Amino acid sequence: MSPVINYYQELGLSPDATLPQIREELRDLKLRSASKAGRAGSEQQMWMRLFELCGQAEIDFADEDSRERYELSLRRERVAEGAEIDWTARAWSYYFLHDYGAAAIAARKAKEQSPESPMSYVVSAWIHLDQGQHEQARLDADEAFVLDESSADVVDVQEVRGEVYHCLGDYDRAIVCFDRALDKATKAEKPELYLRKTLTLAAARQHEAAYETALLGLSQGVELQESIGDRLEELLVQSIVSAEGNSADSDAV
Repeated sequence: MSPVINYYQELGLSPDATLPQIREELRDLKLRSASKAGRAGSEQQMWMRLFELCGQAEIDFADEDSRERYELSLRRERVAEGAEIDWTARAWSYYFLHDYGAAAIAARKAKEQSPESPMSYVVSAWIHLDQGQHEQARLDADEAFVLDESSADVVDVQEVRGEVYHCLGDYDRAIVCFDRALDKATKAEKPELYLRKTLTLAAARQHEAAYETALLGLSQGVELQESIGDRLEELLVQSIVSAEGNSADSDAV
């Protein structure tokens, strides 16, 4: 019999969460991992595994009865001793679920486990950004850039560097980074990159370019995370209002 996978540990799910909350978290994780798994990179296998785990978890969390059966099996299962944890994957899972304390610990372990891996520094940089630690995020992003000698992880590295520069107010360099990431990104990855670029263009008061970039983000023909689609639509309207110098109600515009 195959060992029972502990989705709570592997995917960072909360055992106390309701079934609808877990299914929403799984949908978000699945979309994010799918967008990364479609592009070759040093961690492609990790993203593919996360995507597959999410699909398996959706079956075990299909309804309350299946969740109860799964948790009963989990309680009976003995955790294999000595099994190595992929701390980079664990850090991403916690980060996507906004558990930044656990994510920071996992990211630290990821850098200890794989000190030559750019992605362990990429995820660490994102965590620092969400905690408002911009200088530490810059150091991690720079480290990832230096380690990515083969450019296997150029999309992830340039995306986080772009966000760091945005937060530091260096909008021109941020836009260059996002363009480099977009050049190598898959279709599924592009909406979020266009969103980040749109936000930077708006901050730089380049409203016409922000409008065009938001439109590109909405027209990729891929399934959008609700938060990304809603934000792109909001920025599209804001860029029109700003470009026209119109103070009219945004809904009316």
